[in-house]
Amino acid sequence: NDYNKSRCLMLSRISRVLVIKKIDADLMNEFNEIIWWLMKNENITVYAEKTEFSDKSITDKLRVYSSDKQVDLIVTLGGDGTLMHASSLFPLAMPLTIPFNLGTMGFLTPHSFKEYRNIIENVFKGDYKILNRERLFCEITKVDSILTAMNDVVAIRTCNKYFRMCKVNIYVDDIHLTTVEGDGVIISTSTGSTAYAAAAGSSLLHPSVSGIVICPICSHSLSFRPLIVPLHSNITLEPIDHVQINIDGVNVCYLSSGQRISVCRSINPIPCVSFNSDYEFYSGLNQCLHWNKRGIRN
Repeated sequence: NDYNKSRCLMLSRISRVLVIKKIDADLMNEFNEIIWWLMKNENITVYAEKTEFSDKSITDKLRVYSSDKQVDLIVTLGGDGTLMHASSLFPLAMPLTIPFNLGTMGFLTPHSFKEYRNIIENVFKGDYKILNRERLFCEITKVDSILTAMNDVVAIRTCNKYFRMCKVNIYVDDIHLTTVEGDGVIISTSTGSTAYAAAAGSSLLHPSVSGIVICPICSHSLSFRPLIVPLHSNITLEPIDHVQINIDGVNVCYLSSGQRISVCRSINPIPCVSFNSDYEFYSGLNQCLHWNKRGIRN
């Protein structure tokens, strides 16, 4: 069976569901609706983040989520950023995830909220497929924590008084590939190839494509084109000058000469419920990204 499109075998009954709502979004009606519907099932315990409800609403069936809690299923209500937030909560193994589209873009969240009952009931019955979205595992010399990226790892120049270019040596499997001179470099998953990397000129990768994208940001050399390396590659970035490191758009640290960040495939992808990943990707290119759409001329 294809690793990224395998049909799920239910090893245990789903009994603990985490519902994550888009931060600072007016989605309380949808949030409350799905929570109360889930709680009607006597075998389900629902978790939510502390910021989403008052202490008075906490019961035996509705609990505050914390990192020490075990979860069988994640339901996200929002857009691509909400799925990214869910990924950040689970740097190791991530539970099965159903992303419902209630955001602005929705390229990675193909499921309509109007269909949540049918979709979740099918998941409870085990009638669904999985699209495993690969993640990147990151080791940074000065950061003592586990870091994973759903979209990308970015080394970008800092705002110094001289506005110098960013200079970073790139190694692939301990082989020196090149030295970046420009605004920076993006190391991206296939999922992230449609995000920041796409804006920087990368090719768009189907999420089932096993590869890692190395994409320059405003390179000083016009011959430095985006490169796709095998998914099993180990990529090391060694800055020559001071650089800023962002993971999925969040600044995690600054590195200087003598320090490094190592990036490789995470053994823990994001298992997303998918009923037709090919249709979801290609229709998303047209409907969300408006890929190759041209205006009608008079």
